[in-house]
Amino acid sequence: MALSTQAYQQLILVGIRELPAEQLAEVANFVLFLRQQAADPDAFVTEQYALLLQQDLHALDASEAAHLEAEIAGYEIAFPHE
Repeated sequence: MALSTQAYQQLILVGIRELPAEQLAEVANFVLFLRQQAADPDAFVTEQYALLLQQDLHALDASEAAHLEAEIAGYEIAFPHE
């Protein structure tokens, strides 16, 4: 059985009553996240996709940089300047 809207609101208010400011800020950010998701679900999905794509590209860049570093490791020893 699901709780009523009023019961959920009361549960949330009681739950956050003595939280420190840092955790209240996290709750506020989560509320904004939920409102954004509810206000425009299509834009939210597009934004989330773009964020995940950016994270993947960043990880790929880091992976490529590590690969290049491994490729040139010891290069100067193997091919010294004369």
